[in-house]
Amino acid sequence: MTSKEKFEKVCNDFSKLSDEQQDYILGIMQALVFAKTTGSQTEQEDPQREPAASS
Repeated sequence: MTSKEKFEKVCNDFSKLSDEQQDYILGIMQALVFAKTTGSQTEQEDPQREPAASS
């Protein structure tokens, strides 16, 4: 499946959801994008940094 086909499928299926379901999915997407961009920035700032020790 091409990226264009995936995009069209998501748009068509998304429009079938209720407003509440659409808001929920958008919230999840925003959280995923935030996590990705925050993680990317952390890696770029100090790629040699070791993970914090857990207690």
